[in-house]
Amino acid sequence: MRLGVFGGTFSPPHLGHLAAARVFAGALCLDQLLIGPAAQAPLRDLPAQVSVQDRVALCRLTFP
Repeated sequence: MRLGVFGGTFSPPHLGHLAAARVFAGALCLDQLLIGPAAQAPLRDLPAQVSVQDRVALCRLTFP
């Protein structure tokens, strides 16, 4: 089984994230792609505008 991980803050997730995930999974012939929203962006000093719990819920809707 070929497994991939696609992470980011996804604040909020959008169609560009979905397109990137599909290209990534297709190019690497992945069987499954795990989506992981990060709690805090590593290169930003400001906290995320949307809670982690809300971003997880939005990711579940964006990445079926």
